Amino acid sequence: MSTDVRVNSSLNPAWLRAEAGKLMKPPAAPSPEGATPREKSIRRAHQVLAGDLIRLERLREIKPGLSYTDYFGSQLYEKIGAIIYLVQYKLLDIVGNVDYSRDILETRRQTTQYVDILYRLNAASALGVLYDFAVAHAKIDNASFWQKVSQHYLHLMAMQQLARMQVITFLGERLEARRQVEQLMASPDEAISKPFRALGEEYLAARKSGQPLPAIPIAEYLACFRQYDRSAPDAQTIGLTTLLAAQELIQYAVETADIPNLQQWFLDGSPESVRYLLHVARGKLEAPLFIDLLAGVIAAETGDVVRAATAVIELGKIDYAMRPNGGDPVVNEHLAGAALSDDEARAGIGRLIVQVLGAVRATGDILNIIDRAPLPEVAEEGILMLRDLRCLPLAESIVYHRPSLHEPYRKAQRYLQEVQHLMDAVWSCQNEQIAAQYIARLRELLAIKELETIAQKHKIASQLAKHTLTEVRLLLGGG
Repeated sequence: MSTDVRVNSSLNPAWLRAEAGKLMKPPAAPSPEGATPREKSIRRAHQVLAGDLIRLERLREIKPGLSYTDYFGSQLYEKIGAIIYLVQYKLLDIVGNVDYSRDILETRRQTTQYVDILYRLNAASALGVLYDFAVAHAKIDNASFWQKVSQHYLHLMAMQQLARMQVITFLGERLEARRQVEQLMASPDEAISKPFRALGEEYLAARKSGQPLPAIPIAEYLACFRQYDRSAPDAQTIGLTTLLAAQELIQYAVETADIPNLQQWFLDGSPESVRYLLHVARGKLEAPLFIDLLAGVIAAETGDVVRAATAVIELGKIDYAMRPNGGDPVVNEHLAGAALSDDEARAGIGRLIVQVLGAVRATGDILNIIDRAPLPEVAEEGILMLRDLRCLPLAESIVYHRPSLHEPYRKAQRYLQEVQHLMDAVWSCQNEQIAAQYIARLRELLAIKELETIAQKHKIASQLAKHTLTEVRLLLGGG
């Protein structure tokens, strides 16, 4: 069993195992009892819209002219109310997150899609609510972001013809909006200035007419929006809309066996998304597909080494479950192939792969790695693994042709010679105190197999060996 002084290094398999363990934990389960009113509202709004963006994308490929009104049908107002509510929280997730994980990129994309739906439904009052939301937050923090958001929503309102009088009345009630319209009328970008000039002229004409601006009728969808809790955000709600959207997309990708998409989520998703992906994939993906998913993550050499290590360990578990003595040939091939990388940054991954193959005694694949691995650390790990499997002589002919491995091989031989000497001494020893000295040295050498043999068969030192064996296993993290 190899050790490494680089405790907090990505080149150290023990460090990689510890970091990967964090990603392999089950995802946190929602607690309805402990949820705040805001969290419950966000989950309810998300449930109202569950699957809509995915279905709409698929349907529009078949029916490009599909109307949102026809799609939402009798649920139109309820859907718009939920969109308004979720977009607000998606904006809060975006502005408060400098992370460019797949999660937040999807949140940006979905926010754009939802706002486009409001625009195409001529839901001017909904855009007005979002405009007011952005203006209010611009006075608190991140003014530049919120000003751009409010300008975008005002631009969409300026382009709406069917809800023109609502927009004009909206301007009449908001000095801040009128100032923005005035500024944007002078924009050098014609695509921006043109709709604002038209809106500004219509607004001035309406004011000059001397007639009061018409009251904006309260849109029925606003009643649906106001049913949601609107208290101040709390720690449990920041990032929640992003997480729920990511989980929905991952669930759909698993159900449709979209392996390339799942691989991207594994590589680029947040840690929470990776935990959820593994949880769902373990239960729903067929073994060959799960193997392909994990193998693709391992093969992506530009990916994060901790994500690759997570996939290696997960694939190792599958390998052991399928064939504990020798491993599955397909799985072994994926693992051994990844260990042949010449990227020095992935030396730790290569060493971890050797350990995973050792757990199923895949000596043929380990020999292949010793023979072909470009990185010496990986080849040396193979020698150490064969040493620990007590089949070191298998590598003798290979090592002969790789001079750089001569010294690691001789060192492994000396290790085995010392272990064998200690075992001979223990078996001939009739004094418990002297036997304890030999066992202490075996502990230092992490000689698990020999300690197991003593614990099972030695009359005098059995109990001491059992105790020592427990200590060694704890030291190795249960190995």
